[in-house]
Amino acid sequence: MQPEPFSVEDPAFPSPSQIPDTLADHGHDRGVDAWLAYHWFDPDTVRAHFAIGEMRGEWHQCAGFPFPATFRPNSASKLRAIVMPIDVDGRAVDILAIDKADATLWGVVTGAAAFVNDADVERHTYLNAGPLRVHRNPMDWLSDNCDGVIPLRSRSYTELYERGVRFFIAETIERAEELAERIFEAPQRPGESDADFNRRADSADKYISIDDDDLDDEIIERVAQQLAAGARR
Repeated sequence: MQPEPFSVEDPAFPSPSQIPDTLADHGHDRGVDAWLAYHWFDPDTVRAHFAIGEMRGEWHQCAGFPFPATFRPNSASKLRAIVMPIDVDGRAVDILAIDKADATLWGVVTGAAAFVNDADVERHTYLNAGPLRVHRNPMDWLSDNCDGVIPLRSRSYTELYERGVRFFIAETIERAEELAERIFEAPQRPGESDADFNRRADSADKYISIDDDDLDDEIIERVAQQLAAGARR
């Protein structure tokens, strides 16, 4: 694939207002449960959280976004993607697409949303629902039973802080360090006082935790790697 620019105004892609019709016209349900089961996801659990289907389309590489490509629905294409609507304020404005043959290839259609599962941001902002999980990609998110969010823009991370989310949980030490850098140690924003900036930058250790089960597994793996490296010396 050759890199192509991605713009919400690109006429080749549906607009946010056209997403419900796009899902109705292009989406179907063939093979979804088999794909979920193949990847060890429980179909009933996923469907209890979100509508999910399958769609034909084309991938276009893009740069500057957390996802590697954008997806353009096309019923004549041989390529297939697993798709889920992305809602903002209860309205579908975008589509999350995961390539059916290569789950590392994923992206969106319109670019109109800042997060997959934006409602979880609202819950953690206003209801103090415990730490928010912030996932790198859809497969990690699905493996956590659709708990948490997937950022879809580079500045989505700092937007979490701006919207009042303060507590986060990471699956690995590396991910915790990345969240600290992107959320708490990001450059000072326009209108942010020096005191608020320093308070934010100094609070990462307090507000980011690591999943206990995942942390135990990571520590064991790191110790094993260190022992193996020592044995080779």
